[in-house]
Amino acid sequence: MPRRQFLADLEKAKASGNAPVGIHGIKQGDDDGELEFTFSPVGQTGTPTTITAFIPQLDSYPKNHEYMIYAKDDSHDDIGGVLQNLRGTQSKTVGQLIEMVGRALHKWSVEPDRDVDMLGGSESESSSEDEEEANDNDALFEHESDRTDRETNHPTIHARIRSDLRAVRDAGYKVGALGDILHNVKAFVAVSIRVARLGLTEEVLRAWQMDPQRYLILMLLYPEGYKNMDDLLRLGPLYVDMRVFVSKRYRPKTWAHAMRAYGQAQNGASQEAQPEPGDDDLAEMFFSRSLNNLLKDLFLIMVRLRKKELSWRGAEACFQDYQLEAGADITNAHLSRYLAMKDEKPTIVRGDDTEDLSISFPLTAMRFVVRRFVRCTAYCSVCHRRINPDHESIKPYVCDQAICLYQYVALDLGSNIEHEIMTQPNVVDLLISVCYASAKGFTLQLFPDQMGILVPSVTGTENMYEITLDMPQERFTFVKTGARQWPIKEGSWVNIFQSVYDVHCRIIDTSSYPTIIFDTPTLEKHVKMTYFKRAAAKLAPYEVDFDQMNQTDKCKSISSLLRTLPSITAMQEYLRTNAPGGMLKRWTTRISPSVLTVLRWILATNRACIMEIGTAATGQQQEQIAGMVGWKQFRIAMGAPDKEHRFAQEVNRTAQRLSLRYPTMFAFHGSPLFNWHMILRQGLNYLRISHGRTYGNGVYHARDAATSLTYCHGRTDITWPSSELQVQAALALNELVNAPNEFERNEPYYVVQHLDWIQVRYLFVRCGSDALRMPDNFQPNPVSYPQDPSHTPIGLNGSISIPSITITSSCSHSSKERISRWLNLKQIITRSRSLSASSDTTLPEDVALLKPDPDSLPPSQPQPHPNSKTDFIPGTLDLSTLPILPLPTYASPQTTKQLMRQIQILNKLQSESPSLGDLGWYMDTTNLNNVYQWIVELHSFHLLDPNLALVKDMSSAGIRSIVLELRFNKDYPWSPPYIRVIRPRLLPLAQGGGGHVVIGGALCMELLTNSGWSSAMSMESVLMQVRMAIASHPPARLDYRVAGSDYGVKEAAEGYLRSCETHGWAVPQGFREMALRMG
Repeated sequence: MPRRQFLADLEKAKASGNAPVGIHGIKQGDDDGELEFTFSPVGQTGTPTTITAFIPQLDSYPKNHEYMIYAKDDSHDDIGGVLQNLRGTQSKTVGQLIEMVGRALHKWSVEPDRDVDMLGGSESESSSEDEEEANDNDALFEHESDRTDRETNHPTIHARIRSDLRAVRDAGYKVGALGDILHNVKAFVAVSIRVARLGLTEEVLRAWQMDPQRYLILMLLYPEGYKNMDDLLRLGPLYVDMRVFVSKRYRPKTWAHAMRAYGQAQNGASQEAQPEPGDDDLAEMFFSRSLNNLLKDLFLIMVRLRKKELSWRGAEACFQDYQLEAGADITNAHLSRYLAMKDEKPTIVRGDDTEDLSISFPLTAMRFVVRRFVRCTAYCSVCHRRINPDHESIKPYVCDQAICLYQYVALDLGSNIEHEIMTQPNVVDLLISVCYASAKGFTLQLFPDQMGILVPSVTGTENMYEITLDMPQERFTFVKTGARQWPIKEGSWVNIFQSVYDVHCRIIDTSSYPTIIFDTPTLEKHVKMTYFKRAAAKLAPYEVDFDQMNQTDKCKSISSLLRTLPSITAMQEYLRTNAPGGMLKRWTTRISPSVLTVLRWILATNRACIMEIGTAATGQQQEQIAGMVGWKQFRIAMGAPDKEHRFAQEVNRTAQRLSLRYPTMFAFHGSPLFNWHMILRQGLNYLRISHGRTYGNGVYHARDAATSLTYCHGRTDITWPSSELQVQAALALNELVNAPNEFERNEPYYVVQHLDWIQVRYLFVRCGSDALRMPDNFQPNPVSYPQDPSHTPIGLNGSISIPSITITSSCSHSSKERISRWLNLKQIITRSRSLSASSDTTLPEDVALLKPDPDSLPPSQPQPHPNSKTDFIPGTLDLSTLPILPLPTYASPQTTKQLMRQIQILNKLQSESPSLGDLGWYMDTTNLNNVYQWIVELHSFHLLDPNLALVKDMSSAGIRSIVLELRFNKDYPWSPPYIRVIRPRLLPLAQGGGGHVVIGGALCMELLTNSGWSSAMSMESVLMQVRMAIASHPPARLDYRVAGSDYGVKEAAEGYLRSCETHGWAVPQGFREMALRMG
């Protein structure tokens, strides 16, 4: 829920203890969506300034919202100017916004030409660099104050940049740069490593859907030029934007590819909604968003702690302890217990504990990313704290805090349900089925609490209304209106029931109350509705807080909601035909928000990796096991990512100790269907007694599948109605350390007391649908895994035959070779060496950049658009230099939605256009701070007419675009936008100019007045017509007499009014307030 997310982010910002320099007193404002904080310049006396930020449309937080930011009336005018010129705040979280404002105000406060008396201080009171540095962090995270001043000699700076990048290369990573990184302008650095070199097992790679041949890439965007380690420790995280991607290449091919990837990530596009990454594409992976947040929020804090000679592990432990002990003062004595904390991982991961933190910021950041990536399941994906080690998971998850689970599900930090439905439909069906069975069996132990779920009453007494139902007409009438106000509005959901049917439906019209019209209902009981034209019924609105229910009612509610969920095939069909690349939340007529949240919770909280094994048609028949004909098969992995390695170590030790020829054995484990929901989340354990413990404590197994099947009995009415699998029972086939004499018991069952001696390999599911079962004529894989003849498991259709390709430990009959193969990590490291030998070739420009001799590298230039038809370079316009109008105070939800829609259309046109030159205009939507004010560049006029005088003027002046400002008032789209030229200045018509540009920079076009405007006009069409007008005869010409001077706000507005008066055009209502009074 947006409001809850806003409040959670606000609380996180208040409690973080790491506010930007000069920012304090963060609190919630008086209105919804409002926050306040105070700014005090470092080292200055005087009255602090209160800053207010307001989100007009809180329901769009945290993805498509915008902020209105202002200071109180008694603040200095310059502070208002800083806030007015702030760019890129759209879609930022509360914490990100506060950092942006703090950075801008701090930079303003330390400008050498700033009037230091403006806040009541004096020049003698201005803070020195050391004082500023000392106030940059609290006592715990202070860094050394004896750092050297930043070099100003260009050769020295160039040498430092090259040295930093060579350190990355020498550490075993690939490194590249985009943009003019040597000349203190916006630039990218890419640091990458092949996934195969990270020491991850095949089970983990499969669970994380990672291709070992792809690169894990850390992109570092320096918006104001490259900053070294000391710079960033002093300035803070806003001077580098770090994000994690995967790609087939070691870095983006062009600047445009890098910017597009950043735009996609910033706009919140999930990786599953994007196409598969190609050779030139960066793609977000399953864990990118969490890593990006970690880098932004905690990385520099970790580095400061590491400079106290702590390892990453020690720094993390120290920081976590400090957070838990408010006000703790960390001294060297306190640090001593963290100094010995080290890690044991492959060299590429372990090398971070011996690095010199002063040599290279990109290297230090990449080592941190690699470390957290391979250990991602040990930390909460939201708050980044260590998770209870008893709760093992093969996929990243969250800690026990309810707010973390809420954010994990609500913000799609876990599984993307649309992607899972399209790629693994039967796995999704299985997960829903076992959850439904658990709810029906009242065995659910964990619930989707604190997620804002509203449900209908399940008690049958409270929150009920008597109605007369007309099902064929899809309407009902209240029998008793009473004094109580009708609690349901259009768009809400209700549950209608009587003795013969039970339906859930969405309200679409309440204007004829007490008669209400609803949408096509979702049935729990299927009957012919035409039999009952009018009938008495009861109605329960979705208004009961799920969190306040008892455990029994929660189980009833979840099972009731899941009965309303359409089949997986129906959801696939909707995603394919109605919302390609979209979301199920748009299917508002069929899926309620409540059941959608439950579905997200089911998939996000699944900690096991489940992969369906198909038939010959899917090319996976060779992975199927013989002996279980008629049962659908899934490969499964559970436990932490190192669970496989721990299992291999136990097998290795036991095999050597007992001189085993067959180090492992296989056995079945059966449990009722309603237990599998929790098993997939907590793994196999014996914490809870389901069938007694007559034969001791441990996980019970049987050699014969028929024996385990007797423990799968249960209720027969717990099958999810919409399931296409019609799941009836589930059996697991586990691989065990082959030491039955050391089990708790080995007769009549294998009772295994050591959890690291168990590894789940297969899950067999008995389906009610014959079409989904394994065919009876199934032919097993001829190459089977060698098993101990005395302990070969027996399936329901004969002995179990396991294909060798499905067991990572499969090898020859030699015991010595077999044991060595258990160390899967060694296989991966060996494979990574061969992969690195054939790695992506380093590009020539990166080779030149890494050379120690500065003269060997020709000065690099910003890269133009890949299409050679235009010389325009997007993203090079410095928005902070533009004299633009202040933020509006008249924003309305209706207008905001209209403008957002137009922005999305333009952004899509830009991203899909093969050439920006064909469009002729460009808008940097990633830095759009205010939807009521756009900055647009018109360019590539030579493609309209290469002989145009304006083309020659711009070429000789070295100008590649004409910069426009578009301003929208509160009545858009019923009134036109106000468009003016900001730069360059153009000749007026009387002096040889033209292009419909009047004195002052306004455009003389009837289209842009109330006389010629049409509300049906798209902004794409407007921009095209403005560009054509500027190039029309006589075209616009540059005014060389005032080169470098921009048009002012007031002169442009006056020119517009004169033009309207001359031609008799109607001026839009509110224009003077928008363009003059606010200017």
